[in-house]
Amino acid sequence: MAGGPDHERGVSPKRVVIVLEYTGSVKDYIAASQDHGSVFSVPEQCPHPDCRAAGCLIRWGTYTRTAITGEADYRLPIQRVRCKACGRTHSLLPD
Repeated sequence: MAGGPDHERGVSPKRVVIVLEYTGSVKDYIAASQDHGSVFSVPEQCPHPDCRAAGCLIRWGTYTRTAITGEADYRLPIQRVRCKACGRTHSLLPD
């Protein structure tokens, strides 16, 4: 099930995860998201292979994920974006 059930049926996934480079620590990421509301700018283009519309992504809320380090467990806020052209949502994840 590497691609998930949608890929097995030949259907494009509804969401695409966007992994963005973040050079700071987990603590830096949390602090930056608290100070600025979001760590990453919205990508210019929809990442979904069936869309690729430019200038159509908007911020669409957040959710939390847990990051486990040797030091502690952290709750990371993850920004979601939505494409106004295709209606799909995507997550902006730090690498």
